[in-house]
Amino acid sequence: MRVCQFRHIRSQAGGGFCRPPQEPTRALTRRRRFSATRSVIAGLASNDLPFPLMAKGGKAGKGGKPARQDLARNRKVRYDYEILDSKEAGVVLVGTEVKSIRAGNVSLAESFVRFDGSDAYWVSGTIDEYPFGNRLNHDPKRKRKLLLHRQELAKLRDVVRQRGFTVIPIALYLSQRGLIKMEIALVRGKKRFDKRQDEKKKEARRELRREHD
Repeated sequence: MRVCQFRHIRSQAGGGFCRPPQEPTRALTRRRRFSATRSVIAGLASNDLPFPLMAKGGKAGKGGKPARQDLARNRKVRYDYEILDSKEAGVVLVGTEVKSIRAGNVSLAESFVRFDGSDAYWVSGTIDEYPFGNRLNHDPKRKRKLLLHRQELAKLRDVVRQRGFTVIPIALYLSQRGLIKMEIALVRGKKRFDKRQDEKKKEARRELRREHD
């Protein structure tokens, strides 16, 4: 018996060659590095991390990316209305509107959803003109068509007409695929008593936070 230079033992009578130890593949190396990194992160508190685990603006989706990134929100909706249901809708936009929305020049205040025949439109929303749009700029107050599944659209329209509810935009956001979407909500107006009760609950929560701090 003899030992080769790579410390592999082979029989003098046996055939074949003495092979060097194989290098780990790239995939295996990546898995080992990822496993080591994950172990380090698991041992740290969230405040000790050198980077945020999830960007603000939405829950984490596939690949650790946020499922949505908010571009505009209607903050008065929850104070003035009781939200009964919410849905995601696409919005038909022109190029200058997309650029202006991505720059944050959009407002959902005082806007609502109007049903016209078999279609739904976002009405009274404001998208400021794009500074470099020139002659191709849009009308900031124009009504914009919403894209919903036919069944969802029919249900919303029937509920609004039969029960007198309202549909109002809650948020404009970027989806995980980079598309501009709108969250719309079926709402019912709150009475003054309900608003006062909400204010009392908010004040009670603030007091609890102060006590814990």
